[in-house]
Amino acid sequence: MARKSELKVGVISDVHCPYQDKKAVKLSLDYLESHKLDKLFLLGDIIDFISISRFGTSLKRKAGLRDEINETIQFLAEVRKRFPKTELIYTRGNHEERWDKYIIDHAPALEEVEGMRVQDVLQLKKFNIQWVPDKIRINRMIFYHGTGRCSSVAGATVRAWMDSFYGSCIIGHIHRQAVVSKRVGMGEEVIGVENPCLCEMDPDYIKGGTANWQQGGTLLVMNQNSYVNTPYPFRIENKKLYGAI
Repeated sequence: MARKSELKVGVISDVHCPYQDKKAVKLSLDYLESHKLDKLFLLGDIIDFISISRFGTSLKRKAGLRDEINETIQFLAEVRKRFPKTELIYTRGNHEERWDKYIIDHAPALEEVEGMRVQDVLQLKKFNIQWVPDKIRINRMIFYHGTGRCSSVAGATVRAWMDSFYGSCIIGHIHRQAVVSKRVGMGEEVIGVENPCLCEMDPDYIKGGTANWQQGGTLLVMNQNSYVNTPYPFRIENKKLYGAI
């Protein structure tokens, strides 16, 4: 079978269940569902794991660990229901790493027990969701959560990752939205995308206001013949979606 010349790829990240903004999530999934995606990336921090973080004792918890996990599983079930034929890819974020760190720090013997990995706890196999523990490259573009770098300047974080990867990439992690591009080598254009969040904008640790974040996601049209990847970011403001194509 000949491969498709064009792929439609959706990207959402930083949902932070149980701190997700349910209206923003619905708007984003409605929009991406209308595009009949080939692939949908869940680009990390889909679950928050506040219950087992170092902040868990100082912040007001919205749910216990069992509730966090169950709510995330419900979210994944909804995503699979909406995208029954789409390839779903879940990349690990720094909040998923909280699970691994907690096991290593508090119960290292469980690290080898079947079913104790975060991808098992979230039942990814049940929903036929591919687990990527680090990064993945598709059509000369790297998909990565972006753990380890965070600038307050829009576009600066992904520029740093573009320099590290020597090419195009899309990241989450910083909850901001930006698209940047530059020419490299013999004039090839590479692009960098910072994907925004779908969590609430007023978490417990933001005192006296809202965070300097954006809500939304990204639709990527990837030409597999020319290797040209075109991002179409969309944002959510005042419970409405903007940037739709």
